[in-house]
Amino acid sequence: MEDASIRRLGNWPAQLDARFERFVTYWASKRSPNGVVLKRRIDPTEIAPLLPGIMIVEQIANARTDGSVRYRYRLAGGLHYDRNGMELTGRWFDEVQRSDAVPELEADFEEILRTGGVHYKVSPNLTKNRDYQSFERVLCPISLDGEINSMLIGYYIWRN
Repeated sequence: MEDASIRRLGNWPAQLDARFERFVTYWASKRSPNGVVLKRRIDPTEIAPLLPGIMIVEQIANARTDGSVRYRYRLAGGLHYDRNGMELTGRWFDEVQRSDAVPELEADFEEILRTGGVHYKVSPNLTKNRDYQSFERVLCPISLDGEINSMLIGYYIWRN
């Protein structure tokens, strides 16, 4: 990923897996002149081999009684079900994830949406068999209106 206009967030490895390279290059190719990627420009047929590892999360404003935001899984590819042992699509992020992990992960989401940067992370994950594993992921911001980033699209790879 040599595009200097892409703001890198998180702790990027020296060598990025080729699947992440493909994902980020695809996302970058969809940017508008203002740097925002419209959700409707994402065409699943163009990234078909990556779809099982794709996830889309939406920021929902005023979702709590105190007026704060919440995050909802809009789409989780088949690998997410396989690794988590449950369907994530349509569920609230904070109801599915470990409560101790939510603040850090939501802070990552907020930084990505605010800055328009691309975030790389390696993180532990508890499997459906209650075994620990790790995943690597890259999250990129996307927009419904072409102005404000309100969704994240990510690609995940699990490591045992």
